[in-house]
Amino acid sequence: MPGETESPESTVEQIEGIPLYLVPRTIADQIKKKRETITCFEVRERARHYYTITVKTS
Repeated sequence: MPGETESPESTVEQIEGIPLYLVPRTIADQIKKKRETITCFEVRERARHYYTITVKTS
Protein backbone atom coordinates (compact mmCIF):
# COMPACT_ATOMS: atom_id res chain seq x y z
CA MET A 1 0.00 0.00 0.00
CA PRO A 2 1.16 3.55 -0.56
CA GLY A 3 2.90 5.17 2.39
CA GLU A 4 3.94 1.88 3.99
CA THR A 5 7.55 0.98 4.41
CA GLU A 6 8.86 -2.53 4.19
CA SER A 7 10.27 -3.87 7.41
CA PRO A 8 13.78 -5.26 7.02
CA GLU A 9 14.11 -9.00 7.20
CA SER A 10 15.47 -10.06 10.58
CA THR A 11 17.42 -13.19 11.40
CA VAL A 12 18.25 -14.92 14.65
CA GLU A 13 21.42 -16.91 15.29
CA GLN A 14 22.02 -18.96 18.43
CA ILE A 15 25.49 -19.87 19.63
CA GLU A 16 25.27 -22.57 22.28
CA GLY A 17 27.67 -24.06 24.79
CA ILE A 18 29.82 -21.00 25.40
CA PRO A 19 31.76 -21.08 28.70
CA LEU A 20 31.52 -17.99 30.89
CA TYR A 21 35.05 -16.77 30.18
CA LEU A 22 34.41 -16.78 26.40
CA VAL A 23 31.12 -14.82 26.45
CA PRO A 24 32.76 -11.37 26.00
CA ARG A 25 35.05 -12.67 23.24
CA THR A 26 32.14 -14.29 21.39
CA ILE A 27 30.08 -11.08 21.54
CA ALA A 28 33.07 -9.05 20.30
CA ASP A 29 33.55 -11.46 17.39
CA GLN A 30 29.88 -11.16 16.43
CA ILE A 31 30.10 -7.34 16.53
CA LYS A 32 33.14 -7.41 14.25
CA LYS A 33 31.42 -9.80 11.85
CA LYS A 34 27.94 -8.26 11.66
CA ARG A 35 28.56 -4.61 12.54
CA GLU A 36 25.52 -2.31 12.14
CA THR A 37 23.03 -5.07 11.39
CA ILE A 38 22.87 -6.23 15.03
CA THR A 39 19.68 -5.23 16.80
CA CYS A 40 19.91 -7.28 19.99
CA PHE A 41 22.04 -9.69 22.01
CA GLU A 42 20.57 -12.11 24.54
CA VAL A 43 22.78 -14.10 26.89
CA ARG A 44 21.16 -16.92 28.84
CA GLU A 45 22.74 -19.24 31.34
CA ARG A 46 22.27 -22.93 30.65
CA ALA A 47 24.05 -25.41 32.90
CA ARG A 48 27.28 -25.28 34.87
CA HIS A 49 28.51 -21.87 33.71
CA TYR A 50 27.74 -22.48 30.03
CA TYR A 51 25.72 -19.91 28.12
CA THR A 52 23.67 -19.50 24.95
CA ILE A 53 24.08 -16.27 23.02
CA THR A 54 21.30 -15.18 20.68
CA VAL A 55 22.16 -12.56 18.08
CA LYS A 56 19.30 -10.77 16.31
CA THR A 57 20.10 -8.90 13.12
CA SER A 58 18.11 -6.92 10.61
